[in-house]
Amino acid sequence: MFGSCPRCGSGLHRNLNAIGLTICTSCGWTESRNQSATRVRNENRTMVVMAVSALALLLGIAHSINWGGHALEAPLLKLGPFTGTLSPKSYNRLAEICAELGSTHARAQLISKARRITEIQNRSRNSHACKFACKRHKRPW
Repeated sequence: MFGSCPRCGSGLHRNLNAIGLTICTSCGWTESRNQSATRVRNENRTMVVMAVSALALLLGIAHSINWGGHALEAPLLKLGPFTGTLSPKSYNRLAEICAELGSTHARAQLISKARRITEIQNRSRNSHACKFACKRHKRPW
């Protein structure tokens, strides 16, 4: 037996496949080798897409369970340090989320980062204001 007919389910014989066609002796269904290869390739692609989709769905569910109601907001805030767009307010918001989820260690780290950034920003503002004042009074810096 070479497999089963997709139409009626009866067995297909290998010796009828010699001319390049698969023929079912029960219902008359036929398929060429090219059609067969295309069908198998499409089935394999479909299985891969289904597996990847199932994995993405499971990861999405796990992410939602982990972050709860903050599942959409948290990833955007977590990307901030990598893109350089996270402000002290964003660090504080992320710290609030961690506190709500019970992660006190992460909350403490985020608050200290927010304080460091605020201090750096304040120093650069003060330095810029001093340079501006010195130029205004025509003092060399």
